[in-house]
Amino acid sequence: MIIYFDQIHDMPEIKADKIDGLITKIDINKSGIKDTGHQEKKLGDVYEFEKPIYPDFIRRLQDSTDLLRKTIIEIISKSGRLTDFYVNPEEFIKKVSKILLNVKKENLTEGIKYEKIDEYYEQDLIFNDDELYGYKDKNLLDVYSNKNIYDYAIYDSDVKRNFSLHAENDDDVLIYVKLPSTFKIDTPIGTYNPDLAIVMNTENGEKLYFVAEIKGTENFNDLKVSEKKKIKCVRKHFEVIDIGIEYKLVKELKTLKAFQGFVKKSV
Repeated sequence: MIIYFDQIHDMPEIKADKIDGLITKIDINKSGIKDTGHQEKKLGDVYEFEKPIYPDFIRRLQDSTDLLRKTIIEIISKSGRLTDFYVNPEEFIKKVSKILLNVKKENLTEGIKYEKIDEYYEQDLIFNDDELYGYKDKNLLDVYSNKNIYDYAIYDSDVKRNFSLHAENDDDVLIYVKLPSTFKIDTPIGTYNPDLAIVMNTENGEKLYFVAEIKGTENFNDLKVSEKKKIKCVRKHFEVIDIGIEYKLVKELKTLKAFQGFVKKSV
């Protein structure tokens, strides 16, 4: 629980709400009303003009985070930031709630465990033409082989465009297709839609099945925190499925070709 204490202790200063005044000079004549200048004036803190109302912030934090009342009291007490509540109650509740939820999600992604169920995606419902629209030479790549189930390969970055080009021209690639947005994997911090499904041939005739997440880097630690959390969950998802599908973070096709069983043995 120490990470809760540290993050709340180190959160930005909470300032009191202010009341500002605006004095405006206007000129009224036959042609209409004209603003001839205005001046802003700081009148002071809100609580200088009205009696403060302090909500039950423990209950409010309980409602937003589903943490136990005892846990919240301990966290706030050890954070050393309780006095900030009396400066600006609503801002305090907002910032503390956000920290508690972020840390809670992080803990959930670290300890998440998936289990197999009987539900599955119907192929005809996943791979259809509903979302295949875009602009040629901007986010659509012409497909001339029979490796893709669509007439175009959709991309949203140069990295993904280059990957599709290499897949199109590589004899070892049997099938590659963008996974549509309807294919989603649930995680504690939202759903995740992987990039491509790929089937490749090995020199001994065996097939390798991949789901590829295509990024501008293959160094996991270079990714954004939110991306790393979701990818960790998706990895665990495919580990549980355990039907021979490998989930890989890649930048180039050659990374998949270097996968076990694919590298050609030297003679």
